[in-house]
Amino acid sequence: MIETFKIIKKIYDEETVPKLTPSSIQYTRGHQHELLRKNVRYDIRKYYLTERIVNMWNSLSDAVQ
Repeated sequence: MIETFKIIKKIYDEETVPKLTPSSIQYTRGHQHELLRKNVRYDIRKYYLTERIVNMWNSLSDAVQ
């Protein structure tokens, strides 16, 4: 989760980190830093870091971030 925070806040070089797309919805139920969850076709994609971390990140409360 700490690494996800660093990626979103652009602490790391953007060319070397996986792409995490912020949600484009103006009014989200959770916090303002929610990530977009993509639909995947193949099971192998489900186990990438970018797919596994999105649900956990979006479920955090606003007070944590």
